[in-house]
Amino acid sequence: MPNCGLSLIIARSGSESAISPVSVLPAAVSSVRVEGARALKVGDTLTLRAEPQDQYGGRLSDRSISWASSDDEVAGIDPASGAVDARAPGSVSITATAEGKSGEVTLTVLPQPRTGRPELPGDSAPPAASGPSADDLAAERERIVTQMKAGVERCYGALQQKDVGQVAQLYQPANKSDQEKLRKLSRILRTGEWAAEVSDRHDGVQRIDAATAAMDFTIRLTWKDAFGGRLSSKPVFRAEFAKSGDSWNMSSCRILGSPKL
Repeated sequence: MPNCGLSLIIARSGSESAISPVSVLPAAVSSVRVEGARALKVGDTLTLRAEPQDQYGGRLSDRSISWASSDDEVAGIDPASGAVDARAPGSVSITATAEGKSGEVTLTVLPQPRTGRPELPGDSAPPAASGPSADDLAAERERIVTQMKAGVERCYGALQQKDVGQVAQLYQPANKSDQEKLRKLSRILRTGEWAAEVSDRHDGVQRIDAATAAMDFTIRLTWKDAFGGRLSSKPVFRAEFAKSGDSWNMSSCRILGSPKL
């Protein structure tokens, strides 16, 4: 790639010549790659790295990066340096943005294991109750996340297959806005001449409470317009779950916000 700056173009024809200045601009950022992610415990810190890339995957330097966390209560991040501090158990999406292009990673924050040595109780003291270990909590969370991902895969699969009936069954509209978004989404998926395409899924934030849980995922949806061009939207879906015994059942899978459909 040529260096940025000002060049002169000289054109000659016989004894005549002309000179025209041409500005060479830096390559635009096409994507952002985030590196350095790993599981954290509450209280841990971590500095992530962002690599802006051009359309050919080449690394771009000297670009301003801004950082953001999807949930500051789980993990905060310095918007300028990418330094993360883990604050509470959960999952969080960390996003790096350069020139309007973003890349993200999902971080999991585990509970801080107990490291202090308990005092031995006296003869008359009742035995101390032992709570679940950090490994047990992590294993239980992984079990729940596995069930959540199975539900998300079911919702995503219905979108990929353009199964409008299954999408509507899983959507479960809660209000008129949900009904309108479902109507528009169904029309795009079932109109054959629009040739709708559903991109790969990108999983996002996970939330797990005592009796409810949720997991977000994003797709890119493209379809033809009346003139043969392509329209595009990037809706974020939220799959919601409710606990039933030892299982977590998906209660809805709906679009968040107001994407252009």
